[in-house]
Amino acid sequence: MPTVLVTESIHSDGLAMLRARPGLEVVEGAGLAPDALRAAEARADALLVRFHRCNPAFFERAPKVRLIARYGVGVDLIDLNAARDRGVTVAITADANTQSVVEHTTWMLLSLAKPFDRWRHGMAGLTALSREQWSTLTPSRYASRDEGLGGELGAKTLLVVGLGRIGRRVAQVASAIGMKVLVVDPYIDRAPGEALGYRFASSLREALPKADYLTVHCPRNAETLGMIGAAELALLPKGAAVVNCARGNIVDEAALAAALASGHLAGAGIDVFDAEPPPPDHPLLALPNVFLTPHSAAATREAAWRMSTHAARNILDFLDGRLDPAMVFPVPPCA
Repeated sequence: MPTVLVTESIHSDGLAMLRARPGLEVVEGAGLAPDALRAAEARADALLVRFHRCNPAFFERAPKVRLIARYGVGVDLIDLNAARDRGVTVAITADANTQSVVEHTTWMLLSLAKPFDRWRHGMAGLTALSREQWSTLTPSRYASRDEGLGGELGAKTLLVVGLGRIGRRVAQVASAIGMKVLVVDPYIDRAPGEALGYRFASSLREALPKADYLTVHCPRNAETLGMIGAAELALLPKGAAVVNCARGNIVDEAALAAALASGHLAGAGIDVFDAEPPPPDHPLLALPNVFLTPHSAAATREAAWRMSTHAARNILDFLDGRLDPAMVFPVPPCA
C-alpha cells in the first residue's frame, strides 16, 4: 500500500482528496514527535510538503520516496540535485498562488506610489475632524509642491525581472493601468510579450537605468542569489522603488537598506527575507520608506485551497502515471 506523508497542515479538502483514494495510506506529520516523523519519512512513497527541508540527510532517511509534491512553487528547501540523483520527481502547484502574489505585488506598487500609510494613520481613531486636522491630511494642502503628494503609476516604467507565470500577470496588470513594461528574462520567447507592447532588454544592467519601479519574479538559485546587489541598485534612477515578492536575497538586503537610507531609492516593498523571520536588528526593519510583509503574498484563502488540492492532485496523478509535465520541476530559472 503506497504511503503519503503530509508534513504540515493543509486545507482539509486536499487531505480529503488523498483519503478518498482506496489503498492509499495518508500520514499527517503535523504534531508528530521527531522520532515518529522520521519513521513516517522512512515509510513514505510520496510527500506533500510546505516548509519541510528535503536535504541530502532527508533522502538518506527516506529511501522509498519517489515524489515530493510541493505546496506552492518555490523549491529552495528541496535539494534538487539529491532528488535527481535518487530518481525523485519534484512537483509544484504551478498557478495555484499566482493571483494572490500578483495582487500583493500590485498592492505594494500602489502603496509605494501613494501615501496610503500616512493617510490611514492620520484618519485612524478620529471621530470628527477639525478643519485644521483635515488640512494636514488633504492633498490640496500640497497642491503647489511635491511634498506630501502621491504619485501615479501610469506612464512610469516597470522593470519585470522574470516573465514567468507571476511575472506575466504582473506585467498585464501594470500595462492595464498605463505603465510601460520592460522585461529581463533570457529564457523565454520574446514574441508574445512584444506583441503586447512590452520592451525587452538584453541584460539587467541595460534595463536598470530605465526603470522607475523594479519587481522580481525569479526563484532563488545559484544564478539569482544576490543578483541585484549594490552595483545594480546604483544603476536605478534616483527615486526608483523596488518590490520583491519572490524569494529573499535575490535583491541583496544590506545593499537595498543602504540605497534606501541614502535616499537614492524612494522606497521598497519586501515580502521575503534571506532568514525568516528576519533578526530584530535587520536594517530594513528600521526604515520608514519600506513596506514589509511576513512572506504572505500567497497567504489567501483561495490560494491555500488551490495549493492544497493541486498538490494532492499531483500525488494522485503521479500514482496513476499521468502527472502533468507542466507541474514537474525543474523549469527555467525565471519561469
